[in-house]
Amino acid sequence: MKRLCLGLLAVLLLFVGVLVVRALMVRPANAPLAAPEPEVIIDQRQVSRKLSRALQIESVAQRQVDPYFEGQLTRMADFIEEEFAVVLAGVSFERHERNLVLRWHGSQPELAPLLLLAHLDVVPVERDTLEDWTWPPFSGEIAGGAVWGRGALDDKSSALAILEACQELMQSGRAPRRSLVVCLGFDEEIGGARGAALQAGRFEDEGLAPYLILDEGLALLEGLVPGVSSPVAAVGVAEKGYATVELSVAGEGGHTSMPPRQSTLGILALALARLEAQPMPARYHGAASAFLRPLAGEMPFLQKLLVVNDWISAPLLEARLSENPGTDALLRSTTALTQASAGVADNVLPLRARARVNFRIHPSDSIAAVLEHVRRTVDDERVDLQLAEGAWEPSQLSATTGAPWQDLKRVIEASFPGALVAPSLVLGATDARHFAGLGAPIYRFSPMRLGAEDLARIHGSDERIAIRDYLAMIRFYLRLIEG
Repeated sequence: MKRLCLGLLAVLLLFVGVLVVRALMVRPANAPLAAPEPEVIIDQRQVSRKLSRALQIESVAQRQVDPYFEGQLTRMADFIEEEFAVVLAGVSFERHERNLVLRWHGSQPELAPLLLLAHLDVVPVERDTLEDWTWPPFSGEIAGGAVWGRGALDDKSSALAILEACQELMQSGRAPRRSLVVCLGFDEEIGGARGAALQAGRFEDEGLAPYLILDEGLALLEGLVPGVSSPVAAVGVAEKGYATVELSVAGEGGHTSMPPRQSTLGILALALARLEAQPMPARYHGAASAFLRPLAGEMPFLQKLLVVNDWISAPLLEARLSENPGTDALLRSTTALTQASAGVADNVLPLRARARVNFRIHPSDSIAAVLEHVRRTVDDERVDLQLAEGAWEPSQLSATTGAPWQDLKRVIEASFPGALVAPSLVLGATDARHFAGLGAPIYRFSPMRLGAEDLARIHGSDERIAIRDYLAMIRFYLRLIEG
């Protein structure tokens, strides 16, 4: 018996030793410092003022047609044509309603082209938040080393930075090696049905086969990954799907003086409580593991020990990551109770109670899996379930091996020396999903620095971009386009 115990102890110690050695073998993955390149001289004042003027246009995407905002979206497209006339004169230019497409033929036309996406529309600004803005949201104010206004981060800065890079290359007599296609949408914030979706169909019809597709998505994260001091260039290699399920319960109604044991509202409330209490399953292996593994070398030892040995520590990592809504969303399809309605008066039993539950679907799941989860979890025949219009499946994962990924990674490392590049999952939606039919790898990365305080500015108050960061965006696109 003693020998057996000693033998088991020896095996356990050997096992722990293997785990520790595996962790110790992972060193900080210092990103290669790019060889100094000739610094591109960009007219900071000129490009800042141009971005400022773009932010003064209230190009708000609206689900319900509004003549004023429709005019502003047209004005935004006109602005691009006027301010970048030099660029448009040197490329093939198409305008489909307010969707803009530029094609610049490269010096090696036999190479597959680069497709860059951005959008010129923005989300509305709620009236009761106007006092939260340091400068009016459509002022385009230049102050404190930044340009302020709705769209500064999402996504006018990307659109204009692409065009500024093209203009810089043209004016210096340089041309891209690969042909370049730029598509600027005007309704991304409401799904892209009239802009990106239709343009993607045109590209499919003509047989466009890009080398890679780059759209907005994630960014250069500073101080946002616990235990990692270096900036992390998080590149979205997939994005979540979307589905809203409507739950409804019908009853007889009547006077509240004689209520039944279970009302329509009570039955619905129980169903919603079950859905919130029983989320869809978490999966560490996939988006979360792909993101954390390249960063393990910089993590504190215990954290590194878990990530490097995730073949055994996945349950612990899932439990830890599930504690935070941001990291929990990397693990699973999320459940969000968003709308509910019932009743017409406080003394009348509601004839019908309705609620809507939104799911952002993880790439490991599907719309069918969401519906099955809702049916199984609610488990009540009195609750009617319907899939609302406007659902779409999660995207496929783009490869993190091969030339397109390596080329993009090199451009990121050259543009942001010291940054660690890691594949990740976009939790929201982008125009990129419409272009999946082109068959090219799709990456979602906005070349801008984001800290903790910046995250709240996207779709929030005080949206702004530091001028130094905007110049870095232009230089990133210069490197990427020139090839």
